[in-house]
Amino acid sequence: MRFTRRSLTGAVIGALIVVCVYVMVRVYVSREIRRWQITYYGNEARGWHEVDMRFRGEIEKLRKAGVGTQMAAEITDQLFDSLRFTPPANMSREVDRWRRSPPSPERTKVALKWAATASEHAAYMAELNAHWLSDSQMGVSPHHITGAEVKQFRMPEGWNESDLMEPGEQRNP
Repeated sequence: MRFTRRSLTGAVIGALIVVCVYVMVRVYVSREIRRWQITYYGNEARGWHEVDMRFRGEIEKLRKAGVGTQMAAEITDQLFDSLRFTPPANMSREVDRWRRSPPSPERTKVALKWAATASEHAAYMAELNAHWLSDSQMGVSPHHITGAEVKQFRMPEGWNESDLMEPGEQRNP
C-alpha cells in the first residue's frame, strides 16, 4: 500500500480534528462539572446554614417560653419532630425514647441538648461546604478539611455508641 501526499494530509487533518473535538469536549465537561460543584456546594452551605439558624431560633423560643408552660411543650414537640431529620439525632435511642414521652422538664432538657447538637452539626456542615465551595470557585478539587481549618463536630457530652440505634431497629411510634 502506497501513501500519497493527499492521503497523509487527509489523515493528519482528520487526526487534528479528532484531537480538537476531544479537547473541546473535555474543556466543556470540566467547566460543567465545576459549575455543578459550585452550585451544589453553595446550595448545601446555604441549606445547612438555614438548618442551623432554624434550630437556634427554636432553642431561643423554648428558653423564652420557660419550662413547664404549654408553649414550651408545643415547642418541645416541634423540636423532637425536627430532630428526626437531623443526622446526629435521627438514630439516637435517647431522642427516640423521649420523643413520645409526656411533657416534663427532663424532656425539654433532652430536646434542648439535641437541638443544640443538631445546630452545631449543621454549622459544621455549612462551614465544610463553604470551604469546598471556595475550592471549587478557585478551580481546584475540594480538599480534605482538617481540624485546623474547621472545628470538628462532637456528639453531646455523655453520648456513647450504645445510644446509637441499629439499622432496622424498631422506633417508638
